[in-house]
Amino acid sequence: MRRTWFIAAACALLAWTGVAAAQEPTDEGARMGATEDSLYFEAVDDLPKVVKQVPPRYPETARKRGQQGTVFLRALVNKRGRPAKVSVIPGKELAPDLDKAAVNAVRQWEFTPAKAKGKPVEIYITIPVAFRLADK
Repeated sequence: MRRTWFIAAACALLAWTGVAAAQEPTDEGARMGATEDSLYFEAVDDLPKVVKQVPPRYPETARKRGQQGTVFLRALVNKRGRPAKVSVIPGKELAPDLDKAAVNAVRQWEFTPAKAKGKPVEIYITIPVAFRLADK
């Protein structure tokens, strides 16, 4: 009962703050069988914070098409604060060239690592990357 309440409260807090995060299992045996789709939520003391943010290059082809919008990425921030895996969330694709530009930019970002019980941990986060054409 208490665990169910904690998970519901954690999900509500994450939804309220606009941050989504999930950890991979830390047990090596469990980790080996884990995929990006088989995650579980675990409490962390500190979520990753962006230290270095590289803006995406707006592809010229997308500019010419007048295409804009937001690409939603899923990134595994490792214990050193680097994005180890970055991918577009299925169903949240925008256009192949914009998706690729967003992924390439986020791969260059740096974070403070997430911490659980004072130790750095790997954690998945959701990152929105917006592409907006300047009004002229």
